[in-house]
Amino acid sequence: MNSRPPGSRLNLVGSIIIVLFGLLFCWSAVNDYLHPFAELEGASLKPITGRLSEDPYIHRTRSTQVRLSLQEYPDVRFLIYEFYSAADIRGISTLLKVGDTVTMDIIEEDADKYLHHTRPLSFWEKHFNSAQLTIYSLSDAKDNWYLDVRPSDPASVKGNSAAFILFFTIGAVLIILGSVNVRKYARLKE
Repeated sequence: MNSRPPGSRLNLVGSIIIVLFGLLFCWSAVNDYLHPFAELEGASLKPITGRLSEDPYIHRTRSTQVRLSLQEYPDVRFLIYEFYSAADIRGISTLLKVGDTVTMDIIEEDADKYLHHTRPLSFWEKHFNSAQLTIYSLSDAKDNWYLDVRPSDPASVKGNSAAFILFFTIGAVLIILGSVNVRKYARLKE
């Protein structure tokens, strides 16, 4: 006779899915913490020069960002993320003004997709990802460098510890919850 309550197999599947999501969260947290410059590995950077169409704007979300807009590319926002930068990015908003000519490095593939339109956008990029490109270095026409986030020793750089703790904790909680339900199912099976 089957002593398991109806729907217990569905609970087992759901619990396994929860454990897998927990593992994914933990893996993502560890990977992003240990390799914050992963998108630069194997990527070529391309210099882009243009004139600022507005003053740099500081935007605070999970982390602080500085947004730049260029007259040459009005539909694209260029972003500097605080956790990538050893420099004080807040100072950029006071040093650069509308009309200043700047040179910035972005990933070449992004430049080809969003600026030069020589590569097609993926479905996700077309419909869900607005044109926001990360800046990896920034200088003005006088060759004053405001930002260069390419570390001399990328292996020594660690990511955002607050994000690591948050994602790892969420992952651990999901793993524990899912594991408890899997154990309950195993006891019911006996």
